[in-house]
Amino acid sequence: MQDGPFQVMVVIAMAMSSSAQAEGWKLGGQKLYPWDIMKRPEISSAWQSAVAKAKVPKQEQFWVQDMTGPSSALIATVAGGRELVVGQTCRPHDCYDNNLVFAIDLGNKQIWGLRQGRGQSPKAKQFIGSPDPEMQKFLLQTLTKEFPVNP
Repeated sequence: MQDGPFQVMVVIAMAMSSSAQAEGWKLGGQKLYPWDIMKRPEISSAWQSAVAKAKVPKQEQFWVQDMTGPSSALIATVAGGRELVVGQTCRPHDCYDNNLVFAIDLGNKQIWGLRQGRGQSPKAKQFIGSPDPEMQKFLLQTLTKEFPVNP
């Protein structure tokens, strides 16, 4: 990963500061995957609400809402002064250009995502959870890192 304000610090199994765990949503220092975190009612309900407000296409909702596609373990990072849990997933059996990256601010109980649909045009990207411009930039960088454009 490139040096800069968006450096990965630790795997979630090893970290999250005491301030983020003392307030807001708690993860208990466990190694988690997107489908694990969606089992937590407080996080799941916030995500479900964000997905509904974003008007994710009906044919994409099944994997976006539950984050049940292939993924890797969540990581903890700091971006723009926010302590975040970041993850990625994709549509089961169709990962080529159906991707999702997300960031969760545990301390402030916020969650945002960026869904990449078919194609690489700007219209194929959809922000979820009304991220501010700084978070949009972070999500776009994360999407590019996790799902590089195939030649």
